[in-house]
Amino acid sequence: MPSISSKLLILFIWACLSTLSSANQPWFWAHNCSSPFNPTHHPSPPPPTSPTSRTPPSQSLPPSPPRSRRPRTPPSQQMPSPPPPSPQLPPPPPPPRSQRPRTPPRSRGPRTPPSQQSSPPPPPPTPPSRKIIVGGSEHWHLGFDYNDWALKNGPFHINDILVFKYDPPNSTTPAHSVYQLPNMRSFVNCDLGKAKMLANSTQGSTENGFEFQLKHQNPYYFACGEANGFHCQTGSMKFTLTPILQG
Repeated sequence: MPSISSKLLILFIWACLSTLSSANQPWFWAHNCSSPFNPTHHPSPPPPTSPTSRTPPSQSLPPSPPRSRRPRTPPSQQMPSPPPPSPQLPPPPPPPRSQRPRTPPRSRGPRTPPSQQSSPPPPPPTPPSRKIIVGGSEHWHLGFDYNDWALKNGPFHINDILVFKYDPPNSTTPAHSVYQLPNMRSFVNCDLGKAKMLANSTQGSTENGFEFQLKHQNPYYFACGEANGFHCQTGSMKFTLTPILQG
């Protein structure tokens, strides 16, 4: 009896080994290599794999780093290539005078009839000119202080008219005339060298006398030019005045 069991065990072991060598499946040991005579027998663990079939962790190759890729620029952000430079063309010649566009005439507003146009205000009325007889009732003769008369009858205004009246020369009356001196120095010295004669010995002997209008606002110097300045120096036939604007 023991020999038959040993033979069966040997055959069983041989069958397991042959199957293991042909199949080499780990699950075979769990299902086919258990002894039928030992119900408490647990399947043995699968045999360890051969050293050549597995690579130890220490000798495993490190994983290759991922390949870096450049970020792609979206089409909307890509810079467009500059256009090729256009060839410089000469400026076109100006069109002939007959083809140039004509500027339309400027539109003018309705014209105001002359009756409705605003006229400038009229200038202020010019005051009437005064006629002043030089010397008053004494007229123009020797021995009268005409400077004093000018001070008492002033002020004189622009556009006033001085009237010189004197008798015509005869055997008893000397001749008189009217001169305008250029400045105060000539007036003080009775220097008639640069004086201007306004009226001769006969122009003041008429009924209306000789009239002279004061037109400028500047000093006037008057004197008698007879007897080589003697009437001016000794006879006091001279006076000065400065007209002003009439307010």
